[in-house]
Amino acid sequence: MKYHFQLFPHISRLFPVWLLSLGEQFLLVALIVSFFLAHIYASNTIKNPCCTPPVFGVLKNPYDLEAKLALARFYWQHGQKTEAKKEIEIVKDMLHIKDMQETNSNSLVLGAMASKLEDTLRAFHPESQKINSEESFWKKIIEERPDYRDGYVILALLSYKKKSTDMAAFYKNKALSLDPNYPLPKELFSLK
Repeated sequence: MKYHFQLFPHISRLFPVWLLSLGEQFLLVALIVSFFLAHIYASNTIKNPCCTPPVFGVLKNPYDLEAKLALARFYWQHGQKTEAKKEIEIVKDMLHIKDMQETNSNSLVLGAMASKLEDTLRAFHPESQKINSEESFWKKIIEERPDYRDGYVILALLSYKKKSTDMAAFYKNKALSLDPNYPLPKELFSLK
């Protein structure tokens, strides 16, 4: 007589075999249904950035500037600033290449695209608008009072933020010519 090893022999004594078989089948169906419902819940609540319309637009036509700008706007709105800036750089490069390849007959279309690109860039960089408005304000102050040292220092800092090192150096030197002992901010030390 062959002995059959059972892991839990006392369970078969408490419940009939048909009930255990039915419970097994019920647990299997319940597990499959729970995985299915979890998948439906996850697909409805968790947004996958790869499945969004802007991404599909770029995948359909990777050389379309409008699709790239739409993708950059989508990234920017969802807080993915570095990805948005990468897409904008790609659009700039594509626009530059297109500009070099196109003839003068299509220059109006490229000009329209360039203005759209500039509008989009302004929307992505509101701080640059703020810097420009501050710079124009301080330039008016300097025109009214050309001996105002702090105005030149502020203009030097604003030019430095705009990465215009020539103008920043000019304003720094002008401020130092008015007051050579003035302690300059750290950013302006490296400018000549």
